[in-house]
Amino acid sequence: MTTPKEDSAPPLFLRARFAGGRFDTHTLPLDLLPDLASYRRLIVEVARHLFKTTHGDRIRVPKGFEQSFQLAIASVQGGNSSTAELVEPVFAPRATQAQLFTKHPEFEQAREFVADLIRRVARGERVPESFPPALVGLFNPFGQNLQGDEFLELESPASGVVRYTDGVRRAIVLSAEQLIESSVDGEFILNGGVSDTGTIHVRDSNGRSLDFQPASQFEFDEAYRRAKGRVRLAGSGLYDETGALRRLLAVSAHFERPAFHLEIRSSFDDIRRSLTSDGTDRVSRLQSSLQSLQEHIESYSDSNLDLGRPYVYVLEAGEISVEWSKDTWEANIEISSTGAEYTIHALDTATKRTIWSKVNVGDRSAIGKGLSSFFATLAPESREA
Repeated sequence: MTTPKEDSAPPLFLRARFAGGRFDTHTLPLDLLPDLASYRRLIVEVARHLFKTTHGDRIRVPKGFEQSFQLAIASVQGGNSSTAELVEPVFAPRATQAQLFTKHPEFEQAREFVADLIRRVARGERVPESFPPALVGLFNPFGQNLQGDEFLELESPASGVVRYTDGVRRAIVLSAEQLIESSVDGEFILNGGVSDTGTIHVRDSNGRSLDFQPASQFEFDEAYRRAKGRVRLAGSGLYDETGALRRLLAVSAHFERPAFHLEIRSSFDDIRRSLTSDGTDRVSRLQSSLQSLQEHIESYSDSNLDLGRPYVYVLEAGEISVEWSKDTWEANIEISSTGAEYTIHALDTATKRTIWSKVNVGDRSAIGKGLSSFFATLAPESREA
């Protein structure tokens, strides 16, 4: 067994050219790196299959078979696309890596085997029944991050260029499986949930019911509270052969933030910048109470509740007042000068009805009840949605 020279150039294994869509900007998004790693895994497993087919008397591949095949990105070239050159790196032996594994020809054979299959399917041919279903599934993650009109051209020294698209990927996977995993990024309608299991129900644009499990309690609470509202889900799901989404897998939820959320944030930011230290902890407590109040207001608001931009200012004695005028109501929430208390007050100038409560900043339950009553009074239609 020979030891490669440290200055020997690593041989080119594959040239992968990404084109269309995002690649017109002459960059290679990082979320495509898992696709290249999936390609290596595909080649390893196909090579393992070819070795066992050729050596019918062997149950296992030789020791170090997989480790003998490594791929690295030697360069990324721009232009009207992004081209990554994948090479087999040559590692010098180290004290902890004294053994250099034997090189096996099955990996190059696997590269040509995969290229030939892609070429056949791209021409409209079926995947041969002799192709192992377990290997078909390995095409699932390979190319999963390609979007819309994007495609991948695979070029090897032996087989030339083949074009790999999401359509080819789907045809290969669905030849052996009923569902295929692909990316999800779309708008759904929230439809309640089950708190015991942490499950949220949604409907897609076709009215089809689907479920997902939010990543956090906050995300679940937001989704549950916003029933009938809209949410954008991004992640992955399972699709059938018609392209219909059948199951949500790992997705993150992005909730609509109405324009007035930005107005609330802007008002609070303005007053936050105006607070200057007086040498005590009072200002830091005010900052903390102000931030907490902002979070409560945003949490209790939704797309059906538009109070408009509040007026936020510091009173002469050091208190901070957050005020709204809506219809016949004049309302305000006041933070005490010490930052320890909220006073919640609203007056209906037509009926003289009054809401008033004073709660400790640290009592989240009392704050929740006070603000819930406050918002339900100012915008009752938001509670009926």
